[in-house]
Amino acid sequence: MPWRRFAAEFVVIVVGVLVALAVDAAREARGDRGREATYLLQLRADLDATADNLTNAISVEEQARENADRAIAALGTSRLSPSDSLAAWTLAATNSSASFHPTMGTVTALVESGELRLLRDNRLRQSVLQYHSAVASTLRIIDGVGPHTWRTIERLGGMLSWTALLDRGQDQRFPIDWERLASERSFHSALYDLRLVANNRLFALRTLRENLELLRVELERSLE
Repeated sequence: MPWRRFAAEFVVIVVGVLVALAVDAAREARGDRGREATYLLQLRADLDATADNLTNAISVEEQARENADRAIAALGTSRLSPSDSLAAWTLAATNSSASFHPTMGTVTALVESGELRLLRDNRLRQSVLQYHSAVASTLRIIDGVGPHTWRTIERLGGMLSWTALLDRGQDQRFPIDWERLASERSFHSALYDLRLVANNRLFALRTLRENLELLRVELERSLE
């Protein structure tokens, strides 16, 4: 009967469509798994690069803070330290991690393109989002204290000779009157300001390192 033949043909067509959709879905799923694997490996490489950068930036800030402390302590004693030591501590206190640049290509691609959906692990997705936010917060702090740092360095420049600081051989041509500076509140204030901004940057960088390590743990668990 015609209607039976029509029904049979309809069933064949429907089955064919369903099979084709299933094949396409399986192919897309394999493609997604492949892209996920690529993202995970790229994310690991980016985190390794950023971790190295963070280690260097934290070291810079620790040294800046320590040298500011040394200069402040030395200027508060009755017997001043040698001029070259005071110059070295003051100069090192002006150093900063303002050049810190995390490697964010993979995280940015995942978060801003919607590709985060490819990560099947919900805990990993949450860690990526938290890390993305932590990086943004850290960079805001570093950028935010930058202008204050430069204003403080300019204030110091008006009180001493950068040439003498940079070149110990110029001490005689451009002598620095450390006795006078030790009695000037503005000089002490500038050093305290440098210590404060170094401490703020250091706190932000250490917090970011904690977030990075948490993301690393979730990443390695997903890669197992």
